[in-house]
Amino acid sequence: RDDMAQFVRAIEAAEMERAIETGRYTVFAPTDDAFDQVADFEEILADRGRVEDLVRYHLHAGLLTVEEIRQRRQVATQAGEPVGVTAEGNITRINGATITAADVGSVPGERANGYIQVVDRVLNIVDAPAPENVVEALEADGRFERFVRMVRETDFHLDLSEEGPFTVF
Repeated sequence: RDDMAQFVRAIEAAEMERAIETGRYTVFAPTDDAFDQVADFEEILADRGRVEDLVRYHLHAGLLTVEEIRQRRQVATQAGEPVGVTAEGNITRINGATITAADVGSVPGERANGYIQVVDRVLNIVDAPAPENVVEALEADGRFERFVRMVRETDFHLDLSEEGPFTVF
């Protein structure tokens, strides 16, 4: 896509091209218009740590279609902080940024190394909501996807969504 040159610049400045090309990621890719709203973008590009954090906050390890994203309240990121998800009608938002093009680059029935979800704002860690319960905390961590799926399939998430305290082994 021609409208993501600034995000590509950020990936290159973070020296993460190879990792993204060889990994399996869902990428929340801001448009160039979104980066135009970031006043200190050039300063971020010049700071390897900051630009790497920015790129990692736009990456989820694993493949998620927009429909799978809509079923969650949070999605773990490579930055270690989750992004919040809201879905109303046909509109899906990540930390308040609207997904304007979904599942870009994916081919139904074929194995892909990633899905691109185009967003209209650069995501900011400050905008991420805190987990409200044990299940959301486990989802946000990203290491417990299989366990969370089993908890949801058995409706045990309803119990864990109540006021605790809970200890999960």
